[in-house]
Amino acid sequence: MTMINVIELKWNGPCSTDHIGHGLWVNKTKISIHLPIFKKSFDIITEYKETKMETLAENFYVEYYSDEGIERMSYLYCALNDLVFNESKYIGSNKNKFYTTIQAK
Repeated sequence: MTMINVIELKWNGPCSTDHIGHGLWVNKTKISIHLPIFKKSFDIITEYKETKMETLAENFYVEYYSDEGIERMSYLYCALNDLVFNESKYIGSNKNKFYTTIQAK
């Protein structure tokens, strides 16, 4: 078993542009990271080029409710300045947890 250091992501407000949390929000039922908010707390690239987004997306993980481990999130696409993943916020009525391996500033 490989150990990795992760930071739990905090949810944004009801809108992706609310300046609280780490940019984690739901975009049309899918988990998204709003990069302008995320980069205020974490060291990431300043340009959002499509070729770099897939590499950046490899640093996000999900812990499903009542599961004992985490797994890499499944990247779908980049929408303007959001990374959009295939995972959902809930399993039933239980909220999943989301993490990153990107270092905080």
